[in-house]
Amino acid sequence: MKIFLIILSTLFFAKGCSNQINIEEVEIQYVAETRGYYYSIKIEDKNFYVINARNDKPKEVHLSKNEWNVLSKLFNEIDLTTFEKLIGETNERDFDKRPFGNLFITKNDKKFQTKGFDHTIPPREIKPFIDLILQYSKK
Repeated sequence: MKIFLIILSTLFFAKGCSNQINIEEVEIQYVAETRGYYYSIKIEDKNFYVINARNDKPKEVHLSKNEWNVLSKLFNEIDLTTFEKLIGETNERDFDKRPFGNLFITKNDKKFQTKGFDHTIPPREIKPFIDLILQYSKK
């Protein structure tokens, strides 16, 4: 009976962890833009870069181990199976009140992209992650 429980527990925990994605194995890019405005955050290979204008060079932002852990935890709460169906809660971008925001995730050469949303007002499913990367980008 103990062996059965050990095997069952092992399978359960292995299955529970299989949906976790290592943030170091994906490329993440957040872009907010209009005709006269461009802001980009790129996260790849445990590097965090910010571009403040279209022709600017990327500025690296150094994150502590704890900041990376929090970022990774929030990233793993994003459901990539529904990611491309997420809809922003406001449409101020349609009237030039806010820049267009988009989040792109590339995993194993497969690209995922949101439908677009108002910059700083993302869909609630990804809001904690977007808010955090915007906060980190101001360091």
